[in-house]
Amino acid sequence: MIRRDEFENGVVVYRSSLIEDFCGDVVVHGFSTRLSGLSPRKLFPEKEEQGEVYCGGDYEGLDLGVEGEAKYTSANWRKLRKVMGMRRMVRREVRQVHGGEVKTWSSESELVKLCHAPEADGMVSGNQGEILAIRTADCGSVLLVGKDGHGDVVIGALHAGWRSVVAGVVEKTVKEMVEMGVDVGGVVGAVGPCIGVGAFEVGEEVVSDFRNVGLEDCVVRGGGMMKPHIDLRGAIARQLEEAGVSNSRIDVCDVCTFERADEFYSYRRSVGRNGLGGCGRMAAVIGKK
Repeated sequence: MIRRDEFENGVVVYRSSLIEDFCGDVVVHGFSTRLSGLSPRKLFPEKEEQGEVYCGGDYEGLDLGVEGEAKYTSANWRKLRKVMGMRRMVRREVRQVHGGEVKTWSSESELVKLCHAPEADGMVSGNQGEILAIRTADCGSVLLVGKDGHGDVVIGALHAGWRSVVAGVVEKTVKEMVEMGVDVGGVVGAVGPCIGVGAFEVGEEVVSDFRNVGLEDCVVRGGGMMKPHIDLRGAIARQLEEAGVSNSRIDVCDVCTFERADEFYSYRRSVGRNGLGGCGRMAAVIGKK
């Protein structure tokens, strides 16, 4: 079950009971929302003062992305990390490119700023004291945990928009965990909030890509919809199962980021529908203590 937890400071995080039951206090994890953040409604006022034409974005709240003002996003990260007990942990990220590459962080991996991080959409780590962080605003996110032959926990996190799903990032991330000695039959996964099927209208080229990777059943037509729609969370869950993860060990959040403007950022809503210049990002985070 995916549970919605609200902390005393107003921060809201969605968490998986399956991951908690599997790892106990060894792993901390969650899917953030936009609630109770520090980013203001109006960013970059200096642009207007300088006479620039600026199309504002939807960043108000707990924006954890890279488009908003850094002083606010940095403070938002600190607020989230504190309430989740991650304050002293190292944050690992990759430059997400909507592809299928996976980065494995070893104990010898250097600490790098995001601008110098490798391009990938999946991450795996067995290191203590590290957080894996994925940023999203409609795309799916998946958090994974498993144990190797010595009983040590291995964690994974991946960014699963439709392009990454087609590129195989789900299967490749699970495979990287298996190569680290994890028994795939024991892997637990949680799929976070993402755009729902009712809001995810696509063109026939996307349908073709889904058909080519065996996900035609995740294409929805009819029901008053003029164009095909994609069941993204269903596609992700399907690929987790195909990678060897048991259905009974997969938690799926059924909340739609597009429809819930009060709680989530949505690129398709803010930029695609409303014509804004950008939007904030939520984060899916998982860390090994």
